Amino acid sequence: MNKFPLRKRMRREEKVYGLDMGESGLRVASLVRTGEGLNLESLFFRDFPLRQEPIDHPTLMQTLQELKKDLTSETEEVSAIVNLYGTEPIIKFITLPYMPDDELNKTVKYQAQRFIVYDLEKMIIDYAVMNTFEEEKVKKINLALAATTKEAVYKQVEILKGAGFVPLAISVDCLAQFYLAREQGIFKTNGVVCFIDLGAKKAVIQIIDGGIPRFHRVCSTIGSWEINKVLKNTLKVNWEEAEKIKREFSLGLPEQEEYRMIIEKVMEDILIEIKRSLDYYIDISPQKTVERIILTGGGALLYNLDAYLKQHLEITVERFDPFKNINFSEKIKAIRPTPKDSLRFVTVMGLALEALG
Repeated sequence: MNKFPLRKRMRREEKVYGLDMGESGLRVASLVRTGEGLNLESLFFRDFPLRQEPIDHPTLMQTLQELKKDLTSETEEVSAIVNLYGTEPIIKFITLPYMPDDELNKTVKYQAQRFIVYDLEKMIIDYAVMNTFEEEKVKKINLALAATTKEAVYKQVEILKGAGFVPLAISVDCLAQFYLAREQGIFKTNGVVCFIDLGAKKAVIQIIDGGIPRFHRVCSTIGSWEINKVLKNTLKVNWEEAEKIKREFSLGLPEQEEYRMIIEKVMEDILIEIKRSLDYYIDISPQKTVERIILTGGGALLYNLDAYLKQHLEITVERFDPFKNINFSEKIKAIRPTPKDSLRFVTVMGLALEALG
């Protein structure tokens, strides 16, 4: 089995950053765990220019290099745990009988053949143990499986090394966010929680049941960029003006009638996909009820989105605060993001947490 080949043993004195390569920009952070909790030592970001097409290679390299200059000298390399960029991983959550690691590796490869339709020789497959438990006196494990193409990983590694970063491991957004939420104690009860990561070009819906990820779905047609496109085409404005209108718009305010019909048409599509995912999970788990929805991602910055979703879904909706219980070091207190803007930093904070080892 070809596991992600990047993870190396981190030296105790080595500083490792979390690096989030997102659709709208780059974010990097570093954490230190002390007797008083987690301290945020570094936090930097660079946004990409507004555009519909994917970011080109020169722009990506330049942005990475600018970000690296914020961290260290031009000659010194930066070690990082980074999320998979430019492609969607295949994510599956499975339960298996408990077994030794060597046997588990073989079993995971067999399990992967059931849901990966591509040539496994061209794929990289990895897994993470979510927890172990006992059911009817049989010890079992819950696993998260992630798979992507070797080509995608090697291309990303080449880009990172070219910009002066040393990727120690490649993670995936949904697990980075899950680890951060678990660190914060969000899953103290055994209820069902739905995470909605609303990005620029897609939305990722993840359902956590009893503190364990159970469901993962990528919706590639309902990112917040759809709002920009409709505004631009309907009002005949440029991308920057469309983004400004979207950021200043508030769902539910009657005095913004000019934009409400346009934006809420896109929101109807987002609601449909969210309902479809929730209904599917309830269908396969008839004794369950989704208790909370937690919003993340830059697309969730839309004013009143939480109240709008609560009204239409009749479920409690909250915004994820990635800086909850985080102590800011003196040197970065001045750049602490606002509660609203903090939604953009959920993934990077999860990656920074993973970088602690």
